[in-house]
Amino acid sequence: MSTIGEAIDANETISVNCHDPRCQHMSRLDLDALARQLGRDHGVMHQDIAHLFRCERCATAGRPPAKVGLTRIPDYKASLASSWARKPD
Repeated sequence: MSTIGEAIDANETISVNCHDPRCQHMSRLDLDALARQLGRDHGVMHQDIAHLFRCERCATAGRPPAKVGLTRIPDYKASLASSWARKPD
């Protein structure tokens, strides 16, 4: 998946993770809201969207902005269901 729309269609979950070792806050992205803001064809790779986010907990604590990372989690349930589906004889 390389676009927001493809991630939505694949039921993928994406979270943003703070890389400050004192914080390590994680927040799940609302991909539908992101698609409304940026468009379904916008890239969803780290280089495409990570710069759009900052850790609110670090900002509230008065710490300088830390780098953030993205974690992409595929829809394992659908993947497992299709791999275990009975094949026609």
